[in-house]
Amino acid sequence: LNERDGRLFARGTCDMKGFVACSLAHARAMVDADLKIPIHFAFSYDEEVGCVGVQGLIEDMRDNLPTPLAVIVGEPTSMQIVGAHKGGHSYRTTVHGLDGHSSAPDLGANAIFHAARIITFIEDLSQRLKQESDPDNGFTPHYTTVDCGLIEGGTAGNIIPARCGFSWGFRNVPGDDTHRLEQEVFDFDEAELDPKLKAVYDTCGVVHELRHY
Repeated sequence: LNERDGRLFARGTCDMKGFVACSLAHARAMVDADLKIPIHFAFSYDEEVGCVGVQGLIEDMRDNLPTPLAVIVGEPTSMQIVGAHKGGHSYRTTVHGLDGHSSAPDLGANAIFHAARIITFIEDLSQRLKQESDPDNGFTPHYTTVDCGLIEGGTAGNIIPARCGFSWGFRNVPGDDTHRLEQEVFDFDEAELDPKLKAVYDTCGVVHELRHY
C-alpha cells in the first residue's frame, strides 16, 4: 500500500481488501455503540481460485450464528448500493474414453469428441438463456451467463484421447434455477453420450463434479 496525491494505491484497495480494512477500523465504534443486534464479520479467502474459504465459512455460520437480518458485501460498486447479485455454480467435467491408435478410431472412444458435444450443448443453453431473460431486470448482462474456461486432454496426435476434462459454470440471475439447468446438461450426457461410451467399454463415461456454489 502506498499513498500518492492523497489517494491509497494497492491491489484490492477498492475491492475486498479495502472493505475488510474499513470494517475492522469501525469495530471499536460498533462495540461502544451497545448494539441490540450483533454485527458479525465474515472473512473468506481464495475467491479467485474456487471460493475455497467460503465453503467452511458457510457451515460455521449456519451452525454457530443466528440467521442474519441483512448482509453487507464489500464489492466495488462506485459507492452505490446494489440490492442483488448473481449466483454462481461451477463444475469440473471429465470424459473417460478408451485410447488406441488414431488409425482405428472405431476401436476406441474419443474423449475429446464427446467433451466437445457437451460443450456445444452448454453453449446452446447459454444462447437460450440470453433470449429468454428479461432485459430490464437490472443486471449487466441481463441473463444467466455460462462459461467454459479450461479444457485439457489427449496424449499425442496419433493416439485416441482416453480422457478430456473441462471447467464450466453458471452465473445466474434470480429466478433461474441452476439445479434445473445443470440437470439439463446431466440428462443430455445420460441420454446421448454415456450409452455410446459404455458400448465401447464399461469403464467409459462422463463424471461431473460440483466445485463451488
